[in-house]
Amino acid sequence: MDESFTPGNRSAGRNPPDVLPEMALPAAPLPPLVPDEPPQGPGPEPSTAFPFFPEESQLEPPDTERELFSVAPLPPVTGRTELPGFPAGAPSIPPSPHYCTVRFFHAAAGLEPVRITVGPLLMTSGLAYGGRTGYTRISDGFRLVTVTSAYTPRTILFQQTLPFRAGELITMAVVHTSSGLDLLRISDLPCDNRPAGRACIRAVNLCYGSPALDVFLDDGRLVFSDVGYKEVTAFRQARPQEYGFSILQAAWLPTPYPTDIETVGDLPAVASYDDSPDYGGARPLASFYLEAKANGIYSLYLLGRWDGTPPLQVRVVESL
Repeated sequence: MDESFTPGNRSAGRNPPDVLPEMALPAAPLPPLVPDEPPQGPGPEPSTAFPFFPEESQLEPPDTERELFSVAPLPPVTGRTELPGFPAGAPSIPPSPHYCTVRFFHAAAGLEPVRITVGPLLMTSGLAYGGRTGYTRISDGFRLVTVTSAYTPRTILFQQTLPFRAGELITMAVVHTSSGLDLLRISDLPCDNRPAGRACIRAVNLCYGSPALDVFLDDGRLVFSDVGYKEVTAFRQARPQEYGFSILQAAWLPTPYPTDIETVGDLPAVASYDDSPDYGGARPLASFYLEAKANGIYSLYLLGRWDGTPPLQVRVVESL
């Protein structure tokens, strides 16, 4: 922790300096603060402000992506270089054809905050469940990625050499597996082939242990079907408006619509539901709303544990 200083304690514990003798050497005059201007009258003594750098664990995960700012980094932890913080509300880093643009997402339900390094770079020192970092540029090549506990950094939870390809825009999600942890690589490249003014929506099932899940509109129309664990669906177009979604288990209903329907608002009603929004008597596992904006790109992350705590929940993340 940085030591705090106040004007009142600058001389605490120090003896006053000895008085100089009468034949003290003359001191060279200091240059004026503002040359060629008349002296100003006395004013109030300015207070000394010291910047406050909040710890990463105190920051809430932002709703928009963030840009790296050129600020002095904090002292390195265990000899590694720490990247500057990601101020909330700052604009995104645009992808570069010469770098891999990557962010990290903590999707391992029930796992403590994690510390993630890529080679010598500390990406985050305390990323909590459901949180994500801002996008960061990584040089093209293979890098050693290490995930440890934020509380005990010597406890390695995941370590593997992974490729980072120039021109990629990706999210790397920390997820559970039967043998421990894994990093799921999710492409965030935009759906540029959509008509102007349309949004894009996709679903990503990261609910550990879940069966295949369906994503419905609140009127009973099926948007994404049979989304298995660690599966990332293709994007679907959507007109800019508010949509209500519900999540249901997929085992009891086959895919009921033709695959050439690409726009969410144009999906046909599910005949087996008798045009009823009660999903044939099945109770939704989760329900939520999304205000889709023109040209917005949205990922519906299904998080949680199927047989434990926390239960299934949805995190809507907007990409570049």
